[in-house]
Amino acid sequence: MNNRKFPHAFIILLMIGTFSPAKGTHAQERYRHEGLRVKILNNLSFGTMVIGRDFEKRVSFADASAGKAWVSGFDGDEMVTLNFFLPRYLSSDGHELEIDFDQNSAAWSTANDPGSATSFDPNSRLRLYGSKLASGKLYLWIGGTILLNSHQAAGQYQGNIQVQIDVDHNED
Repeated sequence: MNNRKFPHAFIILLMIGTFSPAKGTHAQERYRHEGLRVKILNNLSFGTMVIGRDFEKRVSFADASAGKAWVSGFDGDEMVTLNFFLPRYLSSDGHELEIDFDQNSAAWSTANDPGSATSFDPNSRLRLYGSKLASGKLYLWIGGTILLNSHQAAGQYQGNIQVQIDVDHNED
């Protein structure tokens, strides 16, 4: 059995926004590469926040405002590795807003149901083996926590999440 790794990494880009973001600005983007298809279903949004006090706002991966993507094209006989490249800050006109992702910020499932999803830490590599992807599709959700301080400048804070997908196919 030979192992062949795709020569290219496949990147998904999700937008993050807060303070009246243009929600869904990049939603519905579609990507194709080496037989995989990706569709961004929703961008992570924290909505409008009130400034002037220290505050933490968490969006769970199961919330409607969580980031969501769909990946298909798996044949059930491969190992898929996901690496998330996460921002530490969102920015707006030279100002920064801290964002955090913990061990329960993200989830995956082969069904379009975050209630049945398996949570994972997006700060660590996720490996899924063939039998887990026998359905040929994968749904990803991501939430996070923003840390607002009392001196935070108002603005539309934004950032990007990149997801690199590596697929190893087994060939007989």
